[in-house]
Amino acid sequence: MQKILVIYQWLNIDLSIPTLYDKFWSNFDILIVCPSKIEYWLGFWIWEYDNEKTKKFTNVTIKPINLLNYKNPLLRTLYWIDLYRTIKEFKPDIIHCYTELFSPTLSQVIFFKNLIDKEIKVVNYSWENLDWSKKILHGFFWRYAAAKINCVVCANEEAIREVKRFDIEDRKISKIYWWIDFSNFKFEDHDIGWKTEFKIWFIGRLLKDKWIQNLIESIANLWERYNLSLIWEWADKEYFISISNELWIQDRIKFHWKIEYSKLKEYIKDFDIFILPSISKPYWKEQFWRVLVEMMASGVPVIGSSSWAIPEVIGDRWLIFKEWDSIDLSEKIREILSDPIRYSQYSKSAYEYALDNYSQDVFMERLKGLYEFI
Repeated sequence: MQKILVIYQWLNIDLSIPTLYDKFWSNFDILIVCPSKIEYWLGFWIWEYDNEKTKKFTNVTIKPINLLNYKNPLLRTLYWIDLYRTIKEFKPDIIHCYTELFSPTLSQVIFFKNLIDKEIKVVNYSWENLDWSKKILHGFFWRYAAAKINCVVCANEEAIREVKRFDIEDRKISKIYWWIDFSNFKFEDHDIGWKTEFKIWFIGRLLKDKWIQNLIESIANLWERYNLSLIWEWADKEYFISISNELWIQDRIKFHWKIEYSKLKEYIKDFDIFILPSISKPYWKEQFWRVLVEMMASGVPVIGSSSWAIPEVIGDRWLIFKEWDSIDLSEKIREILSDPIRYSQYSKSAYEYALDNYSQDVFMERLKGLYEFI
């Protein structure tokens, strides 16, 4: 029986990884390590391991380990010596560390496993599509990991490009898209042939440094029968309300305070189209954005900006608009909502594309193949 040690920093708030391994990996011996406690955003978020939430897992074992310091931005990425003891006692064939190449966690794992047994294989999962090579500390960890890792799994093409900056051989690089649980979403035919008004939706944070202004401006460019609803969180709602008022479209914009994930399906039924109008910045480029795939899984056509990984996720250039360009976005909205037949065809093809690339089954089958290969 192959033994896999998984290290996942976000388990305290996200049970998707143990759920996935527990469901698909009954023939493997799986141990998952996570922080016993971790803090982000200067104490705004503090997460502690909750044993009650993980009792349901029968095919995986979960072990919380203390970090050197759960508050410090650097030390909260490093574990106490218990991680070394865990690797030595468990004797894994593979360690899969769900962190970036520049993460101190990954370097620590590689250092420990080399002390114990150099034959243990180490894999990571990389999202990063920005150039961190010139940052001294990040560059140091990145170069160390790149020289010693057995395989780098990338979430998108841009991540592959960044990985190659550190001369990692092509044979050590693999691309496996992230996934969603399709059982949480039901494909429905969002027919628009009979509609006289259309509902356009966005889900995300309403922050001034984001991209919502372009979306609101695109609605102003359209006829009155196009309406926008935003499911939002965080603080800049009033700013966008003022923009709506200045454009005289306040009666066509609705703000819905953060909706529980379990209740989202009730709203999706009313979506005619979902839009992700992201813009690239020196410190941020889109990497995946799971809600795009969730909409595709629900039969909702999506329009996305040209910001880095978005066109790759959508997989159809027809509904990609130039980032920052509200006029181009308006034209894309008008184009898809004025053709019911093409709208329906796109809805179904997008669902099939998502199912073939972003389902649990596909993710795990590709991951199993990777584990066997290395």
